[in-house]
Amino acid sequence: MPENDSQGRTANQEVVEEAHAVWRRALAHIDRHCHDTSEAAAIMEATVFTISRLMERKVIRNLRSFTYLVFRRKVLRHLQKESRYVPLDSLPEDQFMVDCVSAYENELEVKLFLRRLDRKIQTMFSMRSAGYSWKEIGEALGLPPHNAESQFGYRVQKQIEKLNAADDKKAASRRNDEQN
Repeated sequence: MPENDSQGRTANQEVVEEAHAVWRRALAHIDRHCHDTSEAAAIMEATVFTISRLMERKVIRNLRSFTYLVFRRKVLRHLQKESRYVPLDSLPEDQFMVDCVSAYENELEVKLFLRRLDRKIQTMFSMRSAGYSWKEIGEALGLPPHNAESQFGYRVQKQIEKLNAADDKKAASRRNDEQN
């Protein structure tokens, strides 16, 4: 990592150390979202210099968490910039209709998936989508924050496994029907 950014500002050594501490987690995050970690180092570098500048003006209580949070935001912005903005009036009508239908189908799939979850997990999903932290969700449901996050992840994963098993059974059944 260079000591200075393009404007000649220096990186705070404490921030660099925290960036090294969250590096594996940051790589896993970017890999989960775009399966391309080639930009991860550049994004982390930008994160370090951004936080170094912020530390001159304000106190950051949990530097490690803040470093990861800023990295995640920068990844999101990077992914948003990569996708091309296409004005709707420039699309041919048939392509626009296909995009609208597929977006509607995706929305329906998500809603059907959420209906299969129990009420508690649906509430967690709604609160998380509305921007609540796991701490706030845990307090609302009477759980420690880590337990709320763990229960949510566990139950969603179990539901995904059930759906995948059902899809596998359907596919096997179709193959058997085709063979007979």
